[in-house]
Amino acid sequence: MFSNQDVTELGHVLLAQFVAVLGLALACLAILGSDYAKSCLMGGMVSLLPTWLFAWLLFYDQGSPIPAEAFVRAFFRSEGLKLLLAAGLFLLFVQYFNPIWWV
Repeated sequence: MFSNQDVTELGHVLLAQFVAVLGLALACLAILGSDYAKSCLMGGMVSLLPTWLFAWLLFYDQGSPIPAEAFVRAFFRSEGLKLLLAAGLFLLFVQYFNPIWWV
């Protein structure tokens, strides 16, 4: 179904997202302070972890091609779990880590 090159490219996209989150957090640390950097880093992780879960669930079985119906079912299952994890992490972040509010 997917070649190793597709999976490698997906890994590069996830790595680029991680580097972007770290870069923004470092910029916030240098310009705005540690509270903003922590908020930026945690917000980036709220976005990055569900994306990683989605990619892992969808592409972990690279053995043999699967029928289209099974792929669509796996896609929607992965997307549903991604959305649930993103909402849960966001609520956890807002509840326990005191993010910076823009007023």
